[in-house]
Amino acid sequence: LGLMNSEDQSTRRKNLTMAIVGWFDGRTFAKEFEQELDFGTDNYAFQAFVDGDAIVGIGWLANWADTGPAIDFPTAMTLPRNIHL
Repeated sequence: LGLMNSEDQSTRRKNLTMAIVGWFDGRTFAKEFEQELDFGTDNYAFQAFVDGDAIVGIGWLANWADTGPAIDFPTAMTLPRNIHL
């Protein structure tokens, strides 16, 4: 399982969090499938960690166009979620 941010070339949407499942032989990665984890561009910098038997992930939720000195909390972390294959 790999997690990465990318851009959809057909729609030009940026900061898409993608989960990519496949096999790595030490030199090359053979992709089985990929799936977008979040539909939106304001969630990025996704981080995943192991908690017991669960894989948990959180992302950074922000739209820098909507920030400013008058906004108390312009950004935040997302709610944690379990990731299953």
